[in-house]
Amino acid sequence: GEIFEALIPALVDLTQQIKRYLEYYQTHASHEHLPPDGKGVSKILLCGGGANLKGLPELLSLELRIPTELGNPWINILAEGKKVSKLPFEKSLSYTTAIGLALRGIKQ
Repeated sequence: GEIFEALIPALVDLTQQIKRYLEYYQTHASHEHLPPDGKGVSKILLCGGGANLKGLPELLSLELRIPTELGNPWINILAEGKKVSKLPFEKSLSYTTAIGLALRGIKQ
């Protein structure tokens, strides 16, 4: 309804900004950073609290023609199939930056 309509200008702007960044990346990335097929970005992972906006991954997939999904901030921390008790996945997206910064100090 009205809330979605109020978000349309921001979503259009977000989509346009991502398109510009993708175009810049494709034309300026060194060949060593491009995937073997040379096609550039093959998937977009959304993170942060804003990633919880209902329908955002689907909208971006449609508009950008690139598969878009929610990132999993726990992928390099928890064993497959495990989850943090008492913290819904959607809430954990808000902690993506903090988790990433915490991982910087961990030696692999």
